[in-house]
Amino acid sequence: MNINNMNFTAFVRVAEAGSFNKAAESLYITSTALIKQINLLESELGLRLFNRSHRGLTLTKAGESLYKDAKYIIEYSRESVERAKAAMLEETQIIRIRTSPVMPAQMLMDLWPKIIEKHFDLINIDMAALPGKVEKDFRQRCARDYRLESALDLYEFTAIIIRCVLQYNNYHYMEAFRKTRQMRQLHVKPIPRDVWDFGIRYMSGGLRTMDREQVRYHLLPKGEASVTRMGIRFDGRYYTCDQAEQERWYDLARSDSSWKVTAAYDPRDAGLIYISPTSGASPVECRLLPKDRVYEGTSTEEARRIAAFDHEEQAAYAPTEDFHRIQLEEFIEKTKADALAKLPPAPKKSKAARVSEIEANRKKEKEAIRERNTAETMKRQGILPESEKDAAGPQAVSPITRMLQEALDNALKGGSNDSNNS
Repeated sequence: MNINNMNFTAFVRVAEAGSFNKAAESLYITSTALIKQINLLESELGLRLFNRSHRGLTLTKAGESLYKDAKYIIEYSRESVERAKAAMLEETQIIRIRTSPVMPAQMLMDLWPKIIEKHFDLINIDMAALPGKVEKDFRQRCARDYRLESALDLYEFTAIIIRCVLQYNNYHYMEAFRKTRQMRQLHVKPIPRDVWDFGIRYMSGGLRTMDREQVRYHLLPKGEASVTRMGIRFDGRYYTCDQAEQERWYDLARSDSSWKVTAAYDPRDAGLIYISPTSGASPVECRLLPKDRVYEGTSTEEARRIAAFDHEEQAAYAPTEDFHRIQLEEFIEKTKADALAKLPPAPKKSKAARVSEIEANRKKEKEAIRERNTAETMKRQGILPESEKDAAGPQAVSPITRMLQEALDNALKGGSNDSNNS
């Protein structure tokens, strides 16, 4: 008999899904291959594990018995491998945070920050006598700077955190916890460790595996993000995700209006955030848009400092930009005034006749400019002598050409006074 964990895994998935097709999708194999595995398992065991009908699959009594043991074997095998890895890494300590099937995971999420706040004054409550604790007046003028009194290093701080967790899990009596009738019959105390052992032994006994995004979304600190036409804006940075692009969130924000979503962020990594698009939906991982990739690999505090520096640099440069913009506006107004002043009197022609001459005048103007530029280029290269221009005498140019040339000369001279070439 050759039965391995793969056979048991396939059997458990089919039993839980009640369908070969659904189980095959979760195992990323075809339903035909999965049916062959189950048939082979039944053949090797000499047992019929499933009742097959047009309504689906149900376990036989033999299948129900095997299902309970198979789940235990799979879990025991996984833990055996983990213990072997831990034995190889003697100095590595792994702390797992789990919740009992009889206690919702949200209870742990609510209690965890309270444990930390209680012992490390994260909400400014005077409940600990640790050096460097934060006092209520630490932001006031002349107040004592708690940072100068810090004495714990990272190892000591971590040791206190671990001891807090161990003390709570092993000895804390949960007054608000309501025991079930079975727990009262077995004299189970409302201590986290005892409640956990009871749940593993008498309840489902199976630990749930949650997606990384969902775990991080519930554990990390949260803030408010906005879905805009430019992306998902959070803390001044823009993010995106596949779901937003596929469902065209940004087009909706452009046509309607932006909307708010809750975002979980890792203070150590500004490159990722996690959002829940709608209430109860699975969290989604969002990455930085290309224009904000400069923040990848930085913490949120570093990203804020970079953004603050850019803002200060822009504010310091604003007067320079305003000065040159005013100069540009003055130049444009002066050029317009000069052009209007140099215009000849309106000829006694009809509008249609004057409009019909625009193309010819434009062509003549381009040729005159081209000849002038060619002559100046040849003079700079030494092909055209200096005296040749004087011998040729002044050339007749139109007022527009003269105006353009004067503007060009002034720009080349750095805004000096108008030249008197004419």
